[in-house]
Amino acid sequence: MYSNLYYVQQLLALIKSHNVTKFVVSPGSRHIPIVISMENDPAFQLYSIVDERSASFFALGLIHKFREPVGVICTSGTACANYTSAIAEAYYQELPLLVITADRLPSFLNQLEDQTIPQSQLFKAITKLVVSLPHGRTDNDKWFTNRLINEALLELDHHGKGPVQINIPIESHIDNFECTKLPAERVIRRYTISENREFWIRRASYLRDKKILLIVGEGNPFTEEELKSINTFCTSYNAIVLADKMSNCHAEYTINSAFCVLNAINRQELSMLSPDIVIFVRANYSFNPESKGFIRRSRWPESWFVSPTGAVRDPFQNLSDIFEMEESIFFSKISEVNTIKLEQNTYGRMWKEFESTIELPQVKFGQLRAILELMRNLPNNCTLNLANSQAVRMAQLIDIDPSIEVHGNRGTDGIDGCLSAYVGFASNSLKTAFLIIRESLVQAQVGPQILRI
Repeated sequence: MYSNLYYVQQLLALIKSHNVTKFVVSPGSRHIPIVISMENDPAFQLYSIVDERSASFFALGLIHKFREPVGVICTSGTACANYTSAIAEAYYQELPLLVITADRLPSFLNQLEDQTIPQSQLFKAITKLVVSLPHGRTDNDKWFTNRLINEALLELDHHGKGPVQINIPIESHIDNFECTKLPAERVIRRYTISENREFWIRRASYLRDKKILLIVGEGNPFTEEELKSINTFCTSYNAIVLADKMSNCHAEYTINSAFCVLNAINRQELSMLSPDIVIFVRANYSFNPESKGFIRRSRWPESWFVSPTGAVRDPFQNLSDIFEMEESIFFSKISEVNTIKLEQNTYGRMWKEFESTIELPQVKFGQLRAILELMRNLPNNCTLNLANSQAVRMAQLIDIDPSIEVHGNRGTDGIDGCLSAYVGFASNSLKTAFLIIRESLVQAQVGPQILRI
């Protein structure tokens, strides 16, 4: 029987899925929901050591013996401070020590409450990662808890091994143990370029008969080789690319007007265009809110993130797989093992046909007309910088030649620095450079409003 606390159930379900089963526990009360739940599950092997300092070094011995991650669990307050020496040792020995510390609620910190110290701050300098779980009960809290636990467990052996802390606020140690089955929690996996051919064959098989949505964020123009890998992937599978001007992606199955298309989708079209899997690469993009709304209204597909960083990025709240590698390597590897060729990319055709029904706004005057006319008359092989907010959105409404390189400060969606970034780029480029800044409406002291571009 398991604790009735859902976040405790999440914790146990995920550490089992990540194959961490050996734990050294010490006495106390705050962590009772975790320890008793583990005692009732034969998958866990528990060792009881009274003194936390000895317990943590005992865990290091187990890591050396079994060559796998081992956890320690303690109650709240100064109990966890006794782990410091062993955590430091694990950090410099690069040993995967999982430190689970039960805590009081954050609202009690520095309020003369018993056994309440800043536990989530103690080990930051000697751990690879520290996460402190939320204690709310909303759906967003559940997703956040799931993501943080996955992220912490993945970090145990990411770019070298080392200690990780999961700090878990528990409202009360008085608990009921009536839950008979752990929840089926989402598990996030990370894969690297070292995966063997059989792995890629399994991934390729999994993608067959799926509708795949590839989202490309802001970045430099793709090389011919990179574009070829994307085109091959899209024609090998049922895949379509959603992009914007700043992605500089001009693959065959690219919807460059993603901002307009996503805003035009109705309920009937949603079922037709909804993906089974979302794969996203690179940084931010102008249609971020629209893509999230579309994907969350869809059949709640899973998403894959491809990046050399291997970071946990979960914008759609359904991340399942992280591929730590260059995008071109991912697309090449998963395409070359696909032995069943599609007769046609039916999913891509549906998107292309839908895109062809979108009509651009017809305006005779104003800032939108000025931006549209400028972009229609841009010379080939120039560069275009876009200020954030309305300039970025308006620029998505018209097609431009693929030879035009587009940039903007979309990483954080902030409004500052566009002119300086443009000058920095243009000052070291032989290409003609353009910048579009759309200012807010301003009121003149005398007379009507003035539109400034």
